[in-house]
Amino acid sequence: MILVIKKVFDSVELLSKRQKMSLKEMCEATGLNKGTLCNILKTLVELGYVKKLAESQYALDEKFFSLASHGINSSGLQSLAKKYASELSFSTKESGLVSVLSDGKVVLVAKSVFNRSVIINTDIFNELPLFTSASGKVLLAFMEGERDSLLKKCSKEGVGLTALKKELLEIRKDGICIQDIAEREAYALAAPVFGADGKTVAAMGICVPSVRLEGTRRFAISEKLKELSKKMSEDMLAFG
Repeated sequence: MILVIKKVFDSVELLSKRQKMSLKEMCEATGLNKGTLCNILKTLVELGYVKKLAESQYALDEKFFSLASHGINSSGLQSLAKKYASELSFSTKESGLVSVLSDGKVVLVAKSVFNRSVIINTDIFNELPLFTSASGKVLLAFMEGERDSLLKKCSKEGVGLTALKKELLEIRKDGICIQDIAEREAYALAAPVFGADGKTVAAMGICVPSVRLEGTRRFAISEKLKELSKKMSEDMLAFG
């Protein structure tokens, strides 16, 4: 075993389990000394896999999560994800996201944040369990075959399957998931993106503060999300 490589992956695996960690917390968890860990993190930051936040805290960056999804670059999904996340953000003036399923979790592969006075911190969507996010529920709702095994996994994590299955049926019927994130005073919306084989390959999502999703704007944003997810699905045909 090459120890320096192990140390790097120990650091990456640790960050994958937390939204962010301080240098001190990482030293304590990995057993690495401050100097060694600083050098590892500095290199990962320079390579774009880790980002340094305020107060000497670190988190995995978008480049790392793009590696987590299988075959993204070869399928053309990565470039399309960036394009449509940006288009969704520009057309709605909100934060646009595109996520995929990887190892039973929702992995963010592209995001575009519209600069407004009040925005949602999209870092919280970097890696989430399937049943906790709008994108995850969309990926589950339109999934075939593998869904039963993933639902069993959800059950082991304390999720009520009866209520979840009912919600997934509604999402399939409506073609969209709208989830109230009360603790953040926001809503998360997501719609499916299909590949050339007709299977779900991604979920396109958007995050909106509750105060900006009232009245007719709720309908307008929902329709724009469904419109762009359909267009992205059509573009995916070129990569079949």
